[in-house]
Amino acid sequence: MKKNFWLLVTTLSLLFVTTACGSEQNKTIESTSHSTTVSTKKSTDSSVKTDETNNISIKMSLIEDGKQIISEDLKANSDQSVLDVLKENFEVKETNGFVTEIDGKAQDKAKNKYWMYYINGKEADKGAKDINVKNNDIIEWRLNELK
Repeated sequence: MKKNFWLLVTTLSLLFVTTACGSEQNKTIESTSHSTTVSTKKSTDSSVKTDETNNISIKMSLIEDGKQIISEDLKANSDQSVLDVLKENFEVKETNGFVTEIDGKAQDKAKNKYWMYYINGKEADKGAKDINVKNNDIIEWRLNELK
């Protein structure tokens, strides 16, 4: 009889503990689902802003001695520099921060030919890593003899 009593008490205790833990888990699951939903909404809102500011169109051209070699319409992010976009889309070599070769077209010190770049028709006044691209920019990389 004493044995049956302890068996009953143990069984009821386990049942009570299991039931109590089960309802806490359900609350946690409900809370987690709600939290995930809120997080998803925030993520969706920020991705809309990201698409608006970071999906821009630019045109990048390579020109040698006044002759256009390549012209590409590209997508870029507004936080990318001119150099970032160039490297992402062409084979580039640099020395000491200066672009020395693009897609196999190398500058030539003996002929005084160097790569220079222009944005919207104006020669850039800063290094390509220091200027970020903007929507509808027209960027020309020109390999010309400096006089």
